[in-house]
Amino acid sequence: QLCYDITVRNIAPATAAHVHEAPAGSAGPVVVGLTAPTNGMSSGCVAISREQAKEIIANPKNYYVNVHN
Repeated sequence: QLCYDITVRNIAPATAAHVHEAPAGSAGPVVVGLTAPTNGMSSGCVAISREQAKEIIANPKNYYVNVHN
């Protein structure tokens, strides 16, 4: 399970939020969908595989969160 809290400010209303897999400076594919912070905040937990959780924990620098608006 991946649990998260997202807070954004000074952006147009958010329409989507995702975890992407890619090192810093690179664009990567979506690997986990999150609830968009449409009112500036969102939180929750998403089911992910044990293998995916291990990979994120072992290599957090290879992942980033992107909020779309």
